[in-house]
Amino acid sequence: MFNQLSGCLTGNKYDPLVARSSIREIANNAVFVYYETNLHAIRMSMLSRQISFDQVVWEQLESTAPSNQIYKKIISVNYLEKHPLI
Repeated sequence: MFNQLSGCLTGNKYDPLVARSSIREIANNAVFVYYETNLHAIRMSMLSRQISFDQVVWEQLESTAPSNQIYKKIISVNYLEKHPLI
């Protein structure tokens, strides 16, 4: 967990704690809102349960709940590879 937090603080663009879209991008794109809302829930779960991003994602991918299937969409569109426009 420390490595993930330190990566966020040092500007690691691929860190799971860093949003993939800026506030301006989110304001203009409902799909990004949907993705970032889901990723925010994953981040909060990760921090509150003190487990890794990968563990929370694994739970998401294993779940059959419709609300948990959004992460598959995030992966399929390569949203996690996106860099925020500043």
